[in-house]
Parts: sequence; structure tokens; C-alpha cells
Amino acid sequence: MILTPLASGCSHPLPNGEWRCHSLFSQAINLQHEDGTLLTLLRGGTSLPPMGWLLRCQEYDYMRSILSPGTVLTLFAGVLHWRALQLRAPRRHATPSLPTHPLQPLAAFLSAYPQKTGLCGSLSAAVLRADAPQQLLFKLLDNGFADAETLIGLGPGLTPSMDDMLVGALAVLYCAAPLRELPRKIKQFPPARTLQQLTTTVSACYLLHASQGRFSTTLIHLLRHLAVGAHSTRTHHAIRHLLAHGHTSGADTLLGVHVAQQCLVTHVSGGHCNDGP
Repeated sequence: MILTPLASGCSHPLPNGEWRCHSLFSQAINLQHEDGTLLTLLRGGTSLPPMGWLLRCQEYDYMRSILSPGTVLTLFAGVLHWRALQLRAPRRHATPSLPTHPLQPLAAFLSAYPQKTGLCGSLSAAVLRADAPQQLLFKLLDNGFADAETLIGLGPGLTPSMDDMLVGALAVLYCAAPLRELPRKIKQFPPARTLQQLTTTVSACYLLHASQGRFSTTLIHLLRHLAVGAHSTRTHHAIRHLLAHGHTSGADTLLGVHVAQQCLVTHVSGGHCNDGP
């Protein structure tokens, strides 16, 4: 059987060799290469991460029925092989570009969402105060991510809550900072090998991509709505779509966007991120 996914979020070719099934869920299958690289197979209609392939629902369900944790597939010349199955690399790259225009404040929208974050209580309450996790993230953004190792991996989840907040914050930095300033802003962000020691396999992959300016389509769509001042209905739709990610991952990512926006406002006013919002 030959399957061809609908689209890819990957911006570069995947390495040849063995890929082991790391974990399976109702909407995602994670495969890991022996060098640590992650590939996530997504069920149609799901947000596409920067290391993902989007499959048709029926084809995804078939893949999920035949794979189990530990199953080893082999990739050669852009095709994943397992027994009689061939899963070919998608021909279409579907990740939109990040916006470059100023973003509307997200806080005004988030006050309507009581969903729980992993570390800061409800989202609607968290945007009204700067508790300890938010203050710590402020400091990281202000000092080029020095001592990021003390926060990465903090909180519950397959992608720990602070990691999700970092992804949201990095997305805002990539939208707001001129390219010449980005190396300074993220100069001390941990490299791939260190990330793999600090947090989960899946989260390390998301963080590595985020540190290089690559994000999920759902997060990018939200930022694009904020950049163009889209009608509030569209922005709320994008927020709800992001909130559907994981148990608290979406809420934590949104909170990270908010904290980074507050940090940028503080800088514009002449202060420092660690002065607080």
C-alpha cells in the first residue's frame, strides 16, 4: 500500500534510517529517528506542527491501527517503509509565513476564556496578574534566555506548561524583532542536545523548532489575525482552535504570547521585562 500525506510542515528533508514509533494518540503519531529528530503524523483537520505530515483521516486511522510503540520504520529517499506499506513525503509544504506587522494585544480577547493553564490557574485570571511563572518568563525574555535550563521542562504534560509558554513567547519575538536583533534575543537558548536532557522528546522538538522561527499553523494563523486587526470573530475562532491543543498546551501557549507582548510594551516604555507588566 502506498500513502501520500496531504501536506508537510517540515522545511527540510528528513534523515534516512530507522524511525521508531515513539507514541500514538487519537490525533497524532510520533516517530523518532535514531538521531533524535521527531516526525509527527497528524489526522486530517488537525493543526500542522513544524515537524508534521498531515494525513487523510482514513489513512491516519489505518496507520494508527497497524503501528504500536516501538515499531521500527525505515526512511529512504523520502519514503517511509514498513512491511508492504510505503508512506511518501508530501509534495506540498503548508506552513504560512509569520506576520511582520504589529500585533493587537491578546489580553483583551483572553479575558473571555476560563480554560485552565498548567501553572497559572485559569487563562482569564492569569492575564490580569503577573504570578511567579510569568515573572520568570519575563526575565528570560529580557536577558536572552540565560538560565533557561531552570525553567524548561517545568509543569505537567507531554509538552510541559512552561515549554508551551516559551513557544508562544518565541513566536511573538520572531514577529516583533528585526532579523538582525534575533541572535541577541535568543543567543543563550539551549541547543538541541541540551533540550533533550531537560524536557520530553516531543517538547524538545517543539522548542528547537520555535527557537529557529518555526511554529504550528494554528499559532501562526492566530498571530496573522492579530497582525491585520481581523474581525474579533475570526480571532476568537483562532483562539478556540489553539485551545483545543492538548489538555493545557493551547492555554499555556496563549499565555506565553501574552507575556511576550507585555514584555515588548515594557521595553517600548523604557523599562525592562523583569520590571513586570
